[in-house]
Amino acid sequence: MPTRPLAALALAAALTTALVASAPPARACGGLFCSVPQGPVPPEPVDQSAERILFVVNDDGTLTAHVQIQYAGGASSFAWVVPVPSVAIVEESSAAVVGAFDATTAPTVTLPQPEPCAFANSAPQSNACGGCGASDAAGGALAAPRTPEDGESPVTVYAHDFTDNYEYTVLGADDTATLVTWLQDNGYNVSSNMTPVMDPYNQPGAKFLALKLRDGKDASDIVPIAMTFEGTEPMVPIRLTRVAAQPLMGIQITILARTPFRPKPPYTSALLDADDLTFGGDGATNYFAVVARRAAEAQGRFFSQEFVDTVFMDFDRLHLDGSPRVVSRWYTRMSPEDMTADPEFVADDAFPLGRLRLDFSARTTLWDCSAANVLTDRLPSPCAFEYCGRDATCAELDGAAACACPTGHVAQGIRGPDGAPRVTCVPATNPVGVTDAAGGAGTAFDPCASFACGAGTCVLRGGFPTCACDLGAVAAYAPGGAVTCTVPTGTPRTFGPGGGAESAGLVLPRFARPSRTAAPWLFPLFALAFVLGSAWSWRRGAQQRTPPAP
Repeated sequence: MPTRPLAALALAAALTTALVASAPPARACGGLFCSVPQGPVPPEPVDQSAERILFVVNDDGTLTAHVQIQYAGGASSFAWVVPVPSVAIVEESSAAVVGAFDATTAPTVTLPQPEPCAFANSAPQSNACGGCGASDAAGGALAAPRTPEDGESPVTVYAHDFTDNYEYTVLGADDTATLVTWLQDNGYNVSSNMTPVMDPYNQPGAKFLALKLRDGKDASDIVPIAMTFEGTEPMVPIRLTRVAAQPLMGIQITILARTPFRPKPPYTSALLDADDLTFGGDGATNYFAVVARRAAEAQGRFFSQEFVDTVFMDFDRLHLDGSPRVVSRWYTRMSPEDMTADPEFVADDAFPLGRLRLDFSARTTLWDCSAANVLTDRLPSPCAFEYCGRDATCAELDGAAACACPTGHVAQGIRGPDGAPRVTCVPATNPVGVTDAAGGAGTAFDPCASFACGAGTCVLRGGFPTCACDLGAVAAYAPGGAVTCTVPTGTPRTFGPGGGAESAGLVLPRFARPSRTAAPWLFPLFALAFVLGSAWSWRRGAQQRTPPAP
């Protein structure tokens, strides 16, 4: 068994952070791929926006990883490649299984009461976040391994089978270039330039699970996948995910085991409390912005502890007995430039139990006696809820948050974990991203051709339009729903580093617009996406709060 785990194979298209385990490290990870484009039209880009994984540590020395993918972009036909340590048992899972512990493990928020009324008194309101929808799934059996004979391809096919929605193959090759060739020959839009990136993960004896939608299926049939393989210590192979990951991608890892699991150094962790955060007039907290800032300050190597404790519940869906188990739930937000170390999780009997409880009940209220009217003079700055990125500055613009990006960065629109449109600053180029040419630059399909940045210039980044704002301009979402650059009137209040808190005001930085012709990209565009954490639809409850009733 190799000493280092295999990682996500985000070849040419969308990297789905899947899973990895070790003990010795069991490896599993993944990359999502769109189908090969037909004709001169560039493939539609896919950007992974969140990853959510449930690891079940079984009693027989195996792990079962349930992986749910959320991404932005079109993917009517896609494929997923996952390194696995053994011939995995593959089944379809469901959002209900992945989210089975949401109600029990979700952070709770207690808001202050409205201003007291002469005729009424009410108790503080506690809200729990979490929850997700359900979908049915079916599994499939494995076929017998087949080894190559003389004159055949040096690719070994260990299994080939179908589930209700997917067709999958477990295969391996000693030579990474041979594996890439097999993927190309079988319709995966994979660049040969991916070979050196894959090499560190394609160790002797490595096996890969390649999965596609069956003929006649579409993106609505993309359901969570469950894979069971050898190993006892989960790992998330994040390094290759940076090819397709959205900035500030949410990653939620839940581990069900007999004992607590914690992140292994160099990753750090913390159990946040109300002193670290604030809340707004809609009852939403700035938890997601604070986690993003904490992770960026740690170069991406930070997890927020959301829940570590024993649970008593029905585990029938996971084919487990009813004895109590420990659920360890961790969350972070990470940008591609910080995806440089694969997070591993290790068992720790001595790890202190605890869950994220945000008690704001002693804070000054933001609502009048009726609870229907917000006391606007008490509201925190909108920059407390927006993280603009490392070395960036958040500025208030017409009562909303805007981002001033540092030199060499552009403003990109993202979908926040709460589902709201957000803006953040990202490097103008992704060194392991796709080329401008593959994204349609300079052609009739160039996304920038019809994208107006206002006081800025559109820059194509990984097939998506971004804005390089002019000197002194800031980026925000326009009423029409697109990122645009605006020159503030007067001197706006600004916050740093990056926002996500009401820190000391800073001078709005002056910065140069990056050139549209940046350093060459390593890979052609293949609609990229990656699976690891917190899809906005199921994270919405963590931020959407209703003010307490009077």
